[in-house]
Amino acid sequence: MRSSGFVDDSYYRRLIRELTRFISSAISPRNPNRHVPTDLEIQNQARWILYDCDDPWNQTPADNGNWLKDFKDSISMPKQ
Repeated sequence: MRSSGFVDDSYYRRLIRELTRFISSAISPRNPNRHVPTDLEIQNQARWILYDCDDPWNQTPADNGNWLKDFKDSISMPKQ
């Protein structure tokens, strides 16, 4: 992915790395509250990662349905 001038590639790499960690933790058999995160949970977590808040006015790539589907497929996220 090329940089648009406003957002560099490290923005996406950080988001993907942190969301992958969040999902791995949520679905871990060692997690007593184990569950498959919903799209809304992933979107809120993305806002915390990038903006340090969960205000829905702060949009992230995870708010794009196609991006979110591609991301979940890329990490082989279990279906809900």
